[in-house]
Amino acid sequence: MQGEEADDVIASLVDKSDDLVYVFSGDKDLLQLVQDGKVVVVRPKSGNREEKFYDEEMVLKEFGVRPDGIAAYLAFRGDTVDNIPGIPRVKSSLISNLVNKYKNPQNIFDNIEKETLTPFQRSGFIANMSQVMINFQLTQLKRDLILELSNGSANEEYLQECLNKYEIKAVKPQTLIALFDKESEFSNRKTIQVVSLF
Repeated sequence: MQGEEADDVIASLVDKSDDLVYVFSGDKDLLQLVQDGKVVVVRPKSGNREEKFYDEEMVLKEFGVRPDGIAAYLAFRGDTVDNIPGIPRVKSSLISNLVNKYKNPQNIFDNIEKETLTPFQRSGFIANMSQVMINFQLTQLKRDLILELSNGSANEEYLQECLNKYEIKAVKPQTLIALFDKESEFSNRKTIQVVSLF
């Protein structure tokens, strides 16, 4: 969609679906979409790293926050993949605790003086306040784009045309078919594993 971020297009598509949705991406921003029984994010295999299926429990286990806290968490922690700078030398556990307690960056900054922090930590939060607020705007997904939808297909040639059109070289049509085609053994096997996590 011209002029819109791919993440926001994905978020808007997900919100329009009534079915269980699998989002195939390693982008941490998209973990905001995870919702048990509705949205699972599949992080693709990369190098020695195996694919991973994220339900709400897995997001909480890995990041210390629920999916609705991911945007705030990344605003403070940063994300090198998206070139978002975080607060330097502040532990992830401190950030996740503050996000769980106060929910969003503005509330955290409004209450930062009440928190037991080292002088270094406190000065780090205060010095990076404006950057964190910018980060928070960047990491939040838009979910209300008006999209023109068309039926997809598990046809290999059709998928290759789509991938070529958007210059996506890292994903092969066969991978998408294996993951998402309802008739595929891989898809059925993984669906059973994911559902068992709920």
